[in-house]
Parts: sequence; C-alpha cells; structure tokens
Amino acid sequence: MSKLLVIVLLLTSSVAAACASEGENQTTSAPECASQLKWTGGNEGSEFMNPGQDCVACHKKEGEGPAFQAAGTVFGKFDEVDLCEGKSGITVEITDKTGKVFTATSNASGNFFVSASAGTIAMPYTARIKAGGKERAMLSPQSSGACNSCHTKTGGSTGAPGRIVIPGV
Repeated sequence: MSKLLVIVLLLTSSVAAACASEGENQTTSAPECASQLKWTGGNEGSEFMNPGQDCVACHKKEGEGPAFQAAGTVFGKFDEVDLCEGKSGITVEITDKTGKVFTATSNASGNFFVSASAGTIAMPYTARIKAGGKERAMLSPQSSGACNSCHTKTGGSTGAPGRIVIPGV
C-alpha cells in the first residue's frame, strides 16, 4: 500500500470519526434503562448529552455551551438513573408569574431546554408536560429552572416524586 493511500485513509477516518461525534445522540445498549439506551458521549457538546443531570448548573459552572433559563429531561419512569435516554417529542410548558408561556419539546435523549435568548422567565413559574392528549402539572410554583436538580432518581428532600415523567405513568 502506498504511503499516499495510507495518509488519505488515516485523514478520512479521522474526519469521519470527528464528524460522527458532534451533535449526535451517542448511546449504547443498557438493560438498566427503561429505554434500553444510555448516553456514552461524555461531556461532548451535544443537545443530547447527560440526560438526567443538572444542565443549568453544569453549563453555568463550566462556562461552556448555551445558557439556559430552564432545562431538564423527560423520562418514562420516576426512578430512572442518570444518562439513560428519556422520552422524545414531549411538550414542556413553563408559565412565568406574568403569564408568559415558554414552550420546549424534548429531544431524542429526553432533554428539553429554554435558552436564555428566549427571554427571562419571571419567577416563580408553573410547569406542565403534555403528550398524547394527556398532561401532568407540577403541584407548586418553582423558582429554579434547574429541573434535574430536584427531579432526580429519588426526588430527595425537595418534594419532587422523582424524575419528570410522561403523563399517564
């Protein structure tokens, strides 16, 4: 094999590998997840990254990626573990104290977000998710847009029942 052909093959494979990771939903089979899929892309910049983790805090702390007014993940069960792929196509509505409605739709990993460029959410706000003609609403107004900080696998001491889940679960 000629040196030129080897160089071309190496360059082509490097470019293909780099392109394959950016912006894609990098998952692997995971029987512990209701979806059977788990995020494997680490902290690669992607809208699909780290489902279940606190998007707002991480983006603020690391100073990378877009700033969010609100962000979280919609799952299929209350006790889903971090990094499991959630539910896509779920409508999330956040209504701030002035009555302004911010709408987001969960992506392939279940992540949803309202970017800072969408305007400021006047606190406190109420939230609900809608899917298949059903809806689930939060019971009390909130003052933090870091949805996954309270909606963890266990819910913890915050009063959250666990993860944000699709209506009907």
